[in-house]
Amino acid sequence: MSTGNTQAYYSPASAHIHTRGPGASGRPYSPGRRLGSPGRRTQSPNRTGSGAPARQRSPKRILDAKRELQDVDEDLRLLQNRVQKLKLEEEKARMKTEMAKRKAEEIQKAKEEHMRQQRIAQKKREAAEERQRKERERNYQLALERRKAIQQSRERVAQEKRNSFREGRAAAAKASETLAETRRKERERASQLKHMVKSQLEQATEKRMQLTQQTEIMAASLTEQTLSDLEQTRARKEQESKRLAMIEQEMLDRLQAVRDEQRNAYQDLEAALNE
Repeated sequence: MSTGNTQAYYSPASAHIHTRGPGASGRPYSPGRRLGSPGRRTQSPNRTGSGAPARQRSPKRILDAKRELQDVDEDLRLLQNRVQKLKLEEEKARMKTEMAKRKAEEIQKAKEEHMRQQRIAQKKREAAEERQRKERERNYQLALERRKAIQQSRERVAQEKRNSFREGRAAAAKASETLAETRRKERERASQLKHMVKSQLEQATEKRMQLTQQTEIMAASLTEQTLSDLEQTRARKEQESKRLAMIEQEMLDRLQAVRDEQRNAYQDLEAALNE
């Protein structure tokens, strides 16, 4: 380090830095001290009055100047060491500052990354909550629709039962009316058939009586031939009477069969109404 640098080191801007240190002689260094000046004040010849010649004092002055130069060199070395240490401290401080800045940047980046991850996680949570909300809403709507469908089904079944009951009652009433009408018509048919059979029987009986009477009358007045003819006629008439009797019996049998069929139909109809 040059002397000029040493003088710059003592500039007022850096006056807070230590500028004095013990020299090799143990005396404090003063920048104002010049080489060749005596280390301690000597008495002037005028003050001492010794009258010694100046050449006798020269060796001592040279010795003092050498000592002062040594002091200055020592102070310069110490200053250079201190300046070097300060530079090292400054470099360390700068490195620590850079490290601190990098660490701060890393921390800031880590915070930003953490915040970004938190935002991503928050968005995921919000999306999951939204999906869950929509799922709950969908399940709620499905439950409402199921309850509504069940209620509608119950109402439809109840209405169908009411309709079926009304239709059943109407059908029963109609069947009852039909049964009554059928019974009335069957009674009319039976009565008509009975009157017809009775009328036919009466007519057949009357014809037999008429034939018998005619035969008796004619038998008394006619000849044997006539009697023979009458006998044949009587035989034919009797045969006709037998045929009519058979027809009568068949009609009676048919009437009984119709009545039996009618009774069975009534029983089946009543059984169907009572089910």
